[in-house]
Amino acid sequence: MAKQQAKPTSDTVYLVNPAGAVHSVSREHARSRLRQIGWRIASSTEVQAYKAQKVQRHDNPIAARWTPEPPAEPEIDGEA
Repeated sequence: MAKQQAKPTSDTVYLVNPAGAVHSVSREHARSRLRQIGWRIASSTEVQAYKAQKVQRHDNPIAARWTPEPPAEPEIDGEA
């Protein structure tokens, strides 16, 4: 099952950058970042972790770093 994406509230969107850091940005900024390789919408779990942390550290990102390689066992919706 695919991760549930966080639903944006008002004009804020939560993104994950290629290094795995979560960012709270405007919708306009999100549109430009999502056109770049490695950026994606944060999952609900990642947004909760972001809000719970006081500081993000580069050596301990909230989300997994981006990689061009697919996961060993890719998940496909509807398959069990």
